[in-house]
Amino acid sequence: MVAARQSLIQRAMHRYCAGRPCRVIDSGGGPYMVRVYVGHWGGYRAYLHRYDSADGERWLHDHPFSGLSIILSGGYVEEVLSHLGAEPRRFWRRWINWIPARKLHRISRVLPGTWTLFVHGPHRHKWGFLEPVETEDGSLSYLYFNPFDQSDSAGAHWWARPGVAAYPPEVE
Repeated sequence: MVAARQSLIQRAMHRYCAGRPCRVIDSGGGPYMVRVYVGHWGGYRAYLHRYDSADGERWLHDHPFSGLSIILSGGYVEEVLSHLGAEPRRFWRRWINWIPARKLHRISRVLPGTWTLFVHGPHRHKWGFLEPVETEDGSLSYLYFNPFDQSDSAGAHWWARPGVAAYPPEVE
């Protein structure tokens, strides 16, 4: 993004994040977001998220913790599944988004320059993904599963490891 086109908040985020521990999260074969470590206290953690694309995974997912997303710039469309068998509903998120641990959702659209402050509580369970599957009789069912190795997602202090990337990361 051209610096002159960035908002004051976006420029402030880049300055604040410079040199801080970060990790690039891929989804759907490309970079989805950059997570920048802000701090932790008690069982809570805080990150700045810079969204580079929509959630490329085809599955709705839940989180292992409850969290609050405060949108600092930009915005996004969130798809939420209220119950099995329902069509996901779309919500425009511009200011704030409460994400309970069992909320099945995904981000389907992101405005350029979207930054959020994300604070979450302690881990309660593993990540979960919901995949629609067709049964033998042709009806639709859902498989709730975890396709990823999450050995370090449930509490490891990745930001304190030697060799962790510093913002801005090199994203291909």
